[in-house]
Amino acid sequence: MSVLRKEFNSPFIVDKSKLKRLIEVAEAKFKEDGNSKFGFEAHLSGQKVVETGSVDEILVLDNSKRNRVERLVINCTDTAPGSQEIKRGMLVDFDGRTSASIYLAVKGDSAAWVGETFRAAEEQAERAVERFWVNVVSHNRGLAIGAFLFTTVFLAGLLLALTTLNMTPSRLTNAMWLTDQDLKALEPLQSDPTLAREKAGEVLSRQIRNVTLVRQQRHSILAWVTQGRFIVGITPPLFILAAFAYLYFQCYPNAVFLWGDAEDWYESLKQRRKFIWSGIIGAFAIGVLANLFVLAFASRT
Repeated sequence: MSVLRKEFNSPFIVDKSKLKRLIEVAEAKFKEDGNSKFGFEAHLSGQKVVETGSVDEILVLDNSKRNRVERLVINCTDTAPGSQEIKRGMLVDFDGRTSASIYLAVKGDSAAWVGETFRAAEEQAERAVERFWVNVVSHNRGLAIGAFLFTTVFLAGLLLALTTLNMTPSRLTNAMWLTDQDLKALEPLQSDPTLAREKAGEVLSRQIRNVTLVRQQRHSILAWVTQGRFIVGITPPLFILAAFAYLYFQCYPNAVFLWGDAEDWYESLKQRRKFIWSGIIGAFAIGVLANLFVLAFASRT
């Protein structure tokens, strides 16, 4: 007896066309003898199991939120004439209960037949595998957490850089640590040198006051977070971080059995993903433009 087996530790989507094509391929390989038999097991949420010999009975299941298909096992056997001994067999297990996987095994009395049947079934099973990078990341919880932490660190570093640039008091340093109000109050000194010398102490006191105020603001978290420039800088990255977290953990399911009520559910999920990705791109563009505007405005004042 020759046996070939393989396991795909990957997210997958099984729809009606892929499932029926897999059955057609199996039927073509088992049709040489008249004793082949198909069996199907649909494992639903709530530990319910539906066993049947017809794929059509699987595809008419409601597949609703309360009775979602979580696992599908396809078993095909070919017994010897006049005997219950299994001559050939194929098992395909689409398991999406925990970490999604596809298990494929083919056995038979002919190594050539086993190899041919296995390759044909493997090709159909691979069609169900999802290879988009977010699917791959969300499928591996450790990788998903690592990617989320990397995104968090990257955005935190970006925020720190933007905060450092935006909080630098370039406007005051360019104006000798004098605010607009200070400069307006000291306008008479520009046309009267004698008065300027007499008011030199007042100018110095204003500069010292502004320097002290800026230093206090640098050490005050409340002063940082309440400034408009900080809010402009931090809002887009925080939105992007939250959107990525939602995509990672909610919008890319590990396993989808796409028939019944699951069709409408998955279509709405795809629309939600499209909207969130558009929001991420928009937030990134707004964040870049907003910070460039803030930096340009600060450099001119």
